Amino acid sequence: MDDRLKSTKSAPLKRVKKPAGPVTGPELELVPCVSSLQLGEDKEPGEGRSFRVDPESGYITVSRPTIPTVHTEPSPDEIQDAQSTIDDLQTELSAAEETGNSSLQFDINCKIGDLYWHKLQMPNKAIMYYEEMLTSAQEMHDKTKEAMTYNKMAVALDVSGKHKEAMWNHERMMEIEKATGNKDGVSTCHANMASSLLSSGNVSEAVAHYESVMELAKEKNNKQQQLDVAQTLGSLYHKKLGDPKTAFKNYTLELKLGEELNDRPAMIQACNIMGDMQFMEAKEKKAALKYYKHMLLHAEKINDEENMALSYNRIGTVYGAMGEHVTALLWHQKDLRIRRTQEEEEKDDVMAKCIAHRNAGLTYKILGNYDHAKSNYESAAGLSAKSGSMLLQWMTTLELGELYQGQMGDPHTALWYYTQLLTMAEEMQDKEKVATAYRLVGTANEETGDHQSAIDWYQKTLRTWRYIENKEGQIAAHKSIAKASMALQKYADTKQHYESALALAEDLGNKGQTKQLLLLLGDLLRDDLNDAQAAAKRYTQLLKLMEEVQDKAGTLLSYTRLGDLYRDKIADPNTAAKYYKEMVTVSEEVKDKNKAVVAYSRLGDLYREALDDPEVAIKYYERVLVVSEELKEPAKMALACSRLGDLHREGVGNPKKAVEYYKQMLALAEETQDKEKVALAYNRLGLTHGMMGKYEDAVDWQEKNLQLREEMGDKLKQVAAQMNLAASIKKLGNPKKAKFHYTAAMAHAVETGNRERQCSLAMHLGDLYREEFKEQKKAMKFYQQMLSMAEELDLKDDIALAFSKMGLVYQAVGEYEQAVELHQKHLMIKQGHGDKEGQMIGQQNMADSYTSWGKYEQAATLYGTALAFAKELEDKQQQRDITLKLGDLHLDKRKKPQRALEYYMELRDLAEEMKDNGKLAVAYNRMGLAHDELGDHNEGNKWHQLAKKLKE
Repeated sequence: MDDRLKSTKSAPLKRVKKPAGPVTGPELELVPCVSSLQLGEDKEPGEGRSFRVDPESGYITVSRPTIPTVHTEPSPDEIQDAQSTIDDLQTELSAAEETGNSSLQFDINCKIGDLYWHKLQMPNKAIMYYEEMLTSAQEMHDKTKEAMTYNKMAVALDVSGKHKEAMWNHERMMEIEKATGNKDGVSTCHANMASSLLSSGNVSEAVAHYESVMELAKEKNNKQQQLDVAQTLGSLYHKKLGDPKTAFKNYTLELKLGEELNDRPAMIQACNIMGDMQFMEAKEKKAALKYYKHMLLHAEKINDEENMALSYNRIGTVYGAMGEHVTALLWHQKDLRIRRTQEEEEKDDVMAKCIAHRNAGLTYKILGNYDHAKSNYESAAGLSAKSGSMLLQWMTTLELGELYQGQMGDPHTALWYYTQLLTMAEEMQDKEKVATAYRLVGTANEETGDHQSAIDWYQKTLRTWRYIENKEGQIAAHKSIAKASMALQKYADTKQHYESALALAEDLGNKGQTKQLLLLLGDLLRDDLNDAQAAAKRYTQLLKLMEEVQDKAGTLLSYTRLGDLYRDKIADPNTAAKYYKEMVTVSEEVKDKNKAVVAYSRLGDLYREALDDPEVAIKYYERVLVVSEELKEPAKMALACSRLGDLHREGVGNPKKAVEYYKQMLALAEETQDKEKVALAYNRLGLTHGMMGKYEDAVDWQEKNLQLREEMGDKLKQVAAQMNLAASIKKLGNPKKAKFHYTAAMAHAVETGNRERQCSLAMHLGDLYREEFKEQKKAMKFYQQMLSMAEELDLKDDIALAFSKMGLVYQAVGEYEQAVELHQKHLMIKQGHGDKEGQMIGQQNMADSYTSWGKYEQAATLYGTALAFAKELEDKQQQRDITLKLGDLHLDKRKKPQRALEYYMELRDLAEEMKDNGKLAVAYNRMGLAHDELGDHNEGNKWHQLAKKLKE
């Protein structure tokens, strides 16, 4: 008789197999056990396949289908037959009791109990007869029968849910089996006690009993039992005790025993589970691939198409996670070929086919083949409706919407799919999915440009997250509303929602969201609401948070934002420098050379421009150069060389050093084939050689610049190149050739419509005609053009300069009154702007005109005012030139040699301070002339001799 119980789980009951040989007693009942395939699987409610989405790759792995146990109630005929048999047995039992035949009573009570349990499914009624069996066994002093009875009672009690009473009976049986030395019985007791303990949730003790079963199976070399127990232990350690290492050890044993027994299904199962553990938990993709390929090999040996398809599914998923999507696609297509041959009669088969199409669609999407992706997703969506899985329908519809919105650029079709999602979510009564659907409808509306509708949907999302008290969802909804509000330039609304999101993030202690929201608020306040102080407050909060959580990257970002804010919006370069220096400290501390380069560059720019300290700026750019070289980034090195060259040329007056940096910049630009920087280097080298008085070299470099600009075809840059070349040629004393290049530059400026360049070129052509050709009428024509264009463009400085240039023309032709009038206009504009340097130049020009006009007192007054400005501006060169003019005016025109001598002595002191021997010689000579006029010829001769000595 088959004494096994039908399982209430999906796996069939197991019986302890007896070795071949004489029968030693009846087979024992086993408590229903839990299949290892069921432990811990992710599945929807109901029976059938389960599936899992890999969070890294996005692919879905599907399980083999589980076979649900069919629970059938006994039919009326079966009940009648069983009851009739019981009635007959009751008659026999009465007769046995009258005769006192304990053995017969034992057998009849056993049969009646089994009929109540197995046929009528009434275990509580069965227990009553098993108790009578126990009495008979004890009367006969038959330990074997007694043990058998405890076994039946224990299993029946377990099935009835009376685990405490069941354990008492298991323990009594165990005492008997141990006393009689029946190891098979002991093994069965351990297995049954383990199952009973599992049913009551005591996993650790259950595992201890299974370990005992394993030890007994090893003693008997029962490999099949070892395999079964290894599978069960693997599942328990893995899914219940969270001990993957011991679980893997048991699965490895299962695989080994499967190979020894040539049990292909066991090997397939072990490889499957071990592959899943390596892939999904240990993240060891290559190891997982090895097990999945072994799984496939064993499935192919027995032509097991279901497990072949499962292997293809998993191998494709691993290759996808490894980024080898072409290979992944080949495996998913193999899975799909098998699934297409299935009849689709079972929902499990429909689900598997749906997932195969979906994975193929995902791979095509990643590979950029959106038409094939769409076709497979559509097939998956159609099959998902037949699969019985609302979750799968949700996923495939979602992915079709995302494909249309993200890759195919069709938010209108995406909107249709998202609307279907909303309907599904409402049918599923899943508020989280309802909120997600609202959000997606909002994003699709936003992409169509309907930001207000997007906000309305995001508000629904927000209300739903509030209803289910999901604060993370509320944060995301507030951020979405803020983003859409920003698109509508509703900056106050944007600020309000960012602040609401920030309050929620702080309440949750979500540092990541808090970081992002402080940054968003700071940027909003800085760029859109123009509230620099409020922005500084948010960035400071961000800095404090980043320091608290020791997020060095975030700390660097905070310092960058604060530095830029104080530099650009608050105009506090010293505070900006403080933050940039902190950037340097942190970037060096974490050895982030890229961020260090950014910090050094920011500091170099700050000291070069706002703080006007070229020597400090040079130190920082030198650090940029060194670290960029360590990073092997020639583009950054070239930029640093450009800055260093400019600083040495303009800032500290060291043109030779500037040339070195510009040549280094040129080499780096040529190495990276950056034509723009090559041309810039040519230009800078030309300018610097011109500054050094090496005009022929300057012309050579500017010609190279022009040639490259012509090759590049940039007409605007050609204008500048022609102008620079013309200026160098003018210095060489070739005004005709200079005129040619200025004229060519003017043609390009007219062609490109660049009025500012035309204005500048009109001035240069005017200067050429005034200074070199001495054609004052033509010069005046160009200056008038310059004035007209400057007034048209409202260029105040150029208007003033045009008046000054026209004044110089009138001065050259002796019309001093008009010259003074125009210089006065220039001066008034500069005074209106508070431009002290411009006022200094304007006063000199007026003084020059008054000197030529013979109005020396006015000239002296204006020179004196100009000199005061030069001293205030600490412009030594202008102080020197104005002092010389004042000395000459008093000596030659006003006939005041003593006053002239004072100015010449001041000139001498300036020349000595500037180490300008040329002007020092002039000062000595003028001092000699002044002494001569004073009648002190010996003193005069002394200074003339000193001047002569200096010139020699």
